[in-house]
Amino acid sequence: MLAGKMIMREAPTIAENYPYGLSNKDIESDIQSYSREINLNKGKPTVSACYAPLIQLGQAEIQLRLARKTLWISISIGFLSLIISCVALGLSYSANHSSSEWEERQIDLLKDLNLNIEQLASEADVNSGFQEQLLFDLNSSVERLIEEIVINSNFESESSNNSIQPIADATAD
Repeated sequence: MLAGKMIMREAPTIAENYPYGLSNKDIESDIQSYSREINLNKGKPTVSACYAPLIQLGQAEIQLRLARKTLWISISIGFLSLIISCVALGLSYSANHSSSEWEERQIDLLKDLNLNIEQLASEADVNSGFQEQLLFDLNSSVERLIEEIVINSNFESESSNNSIQPIADATAD
């Protein structure tokens, strides 16, 4: 009552299908209205009993919507991670496979080169010790290269199995 006049205020109304048919903003607005009504009535049990469950229901609906949103975001991130992992796995398999093929081709080429050197040595009339030593050194170098490629190939296959073994130096005579 102000100066002899009675001020009538309108109590908050409850929307149909509250809180399910409302947006988050509308639910938050209704929760504020219901809380204000409880405060204005100084926590009278009849008013609190009427509005407190509506406040709890509104808050529960907002939390449920947030949980659903978080769930879908988590599932999306998990699915995206799975796709990226599969692509990475495919690329690593392809790189490993092409590396193995390259090593096999290099070993075959070096073996052919070694055979050619041996044929040249057997066909040529080797009279000087210098030519013999040169052919021997060349042949030894090719054999060491073959051994080194084989050792590196074995090392890569062992390291892909996560078991690193020490390897002796192939160039030491």
